[in-house]
Amino acid sequence: MFDKQPHHIISESITGQTSIVNYIFEIKRLRKKLQNEMEKRFFSIRFFGGVCDAASWGAILSILMTLYPGKEASVLAGTEMVSGLGFMIGKVHL
Repeated sequence: MFDKQPHHIISESITGQTSIVNYIFEIKRLRKKLQNEMEKRFFSIRFFGGVCDAASWGAILSILMTLYPGKEASVLAGTEMVSGLGFMIGKVHL
């Protein structure tokens, strides 16, 4: 069940059974493995979110420029202003 690390072999030979220290090391190893797996998923989700954000930003900007012809500079300035305000406010956790 456990990987036989040197500290496992020594503690088993002294006590004759698997000690609590071995269980702690095993829990730490499994926790690190789970953390690495969660980080992979987190970065995959962040990457996908970035791609969607880039696509939607371009689409929204082009839709607004089509709705307001001749006011492209104002549309661009307005969207940049709103985006900047959003970055200044930061994440809002509800």
